Amino acid sequence: MWSTLRTSPAGGKSGYGKRMISSRKARRLMAHGWKAADLHVHTRFSYDVIADPSVDPRFLYQKARDAGMSFVTFTDHDTMAAYDCIGWERPGLVPGVEVKILDRARVGHTIHINVYLLDQRQFQEIERIARQAQDLELLIGVSER
Repeated sequence: MWSTLRTSPAGGKSGYGKRMISSRKARRLMAHGWKAADLHVHTRFSYDVIADPSVDPRFLYQKARDAGMSFVTFTDHDTMAAYDCIGWERPGLVPGVEVKILDRARVGHTIHINVYLLDQRQFQEIERIARQAQDLELLIGVSER
């Protein structure tokens, strides 16, 4: 599981595949109460993911749990359909989404924000804000409720 824990420097490929921590260190940390998590997983429900059984949320959830992940989050682009497919209540499942919102005032283009620990009602409001109001402060206020 830990051999796949990798990092890639922002904007470059030169360090891709570099191991962040060793398997031995990971086991030591977990023995002291640390938890393993994958908090940014895209499933077949993201518009930019090719539909395939290997990216079905049920398969990905089980794969993460089998690999020793204490927590997993599906952060599909602008949808939480994976949770409707797999169910919202599973051990270690942290509901999340990657929201795309236009931020003309600050950065002048679309940004992507991961939002965690939300329910269907909050997602519907976030989706409305991102699509209609396009107001980043309003979006941040909803996600803090």
